[in-house]
Amino acid sequence: MNGPPSSSRKLVLFTRSPRAEARAKGLPVKSGARLFERFLESWEEAAGRVGASLLVVAPPTSTRALGLLFRNDPVEVACQRGTSFADRVESAVSGAFGPGTSPLVVAAGDTPAPDPSVLEEAFSRLERDDHQVVLEPSPDGGVNLIGLARPVPGLLSEVDWSEGLVHRSLHSQARLRGLRVHVLPARLDIDRIGDVAEARRLAGGSGEWSRYERLLDALLQTTATVVPLSIRLPSILGRSGAAARAPPILP
Repeated sequence: MNGPPSSSRKLVLFTRSPRAEARAKGLPVKSGARLFERFLESWEEAAGRVGASLLVVAPPTSTRALGLLFRNDPVEVACQRGTSFADRVESAVSGAFGPGTSPLVVAAGDTPAPDPSVLEEAFSRLERDDHQVVLEPSPDGGVNLIGLARPVPGLLSEVDWSEGLVHRSLHSQARLRGLRVHVLPARLDIDRIGDVAEARRLAGGSGEWSRYERLLDALLQTTATVVPLSIRLPSILGRSGAAARAPPILP
């Protein structure tokens, strides 16, 4: 499915370099980086399918590696700016909303892109209604995706980015500003080693995780004897306030 030509659509991806992402999650660097690199590829593919430009926003220590990764692709790589998590999210969104940009979808790089039909639905809803916000929650109470039709001053800076509260807080802040909220089905993200096992279970079906079955197997083979599956690790669009996901945090 190809989206309508729409140079005004922009997809902003918060992430670290694949190797940095693997280290931050406590995964074996080599096999973990392969998985996160494939996630990046999936987002680039999805952006192309819905006619959106792709902006990758990363910590200063990851921009060089990401620039090399996308050196032959029409992808912009920018550095995260701000002292707090909220500052970095707000800065990235306000910077991405340049002249002629609308709508905007902000996503986390520690989960694969959804089916292009899901992204198309998000962009289409925002194009039809500039008083709407689109959210895709993660099972732990965070969010994987935030869709905005226009800048909403204060929305992101007022969110409680604490673990487990992000989706609820975003939903509440949007409603307080008179915005309609459309919630997409929740999807798993890789924030801890136990999530790798859950993703592998899901890969046994015919869903999106089946594309990553071999990469997940490789990770599980090397992590099972190293770190207990229950250990929780840092995330991206809000899981543990100050040391969270790849988006606007981490050195």
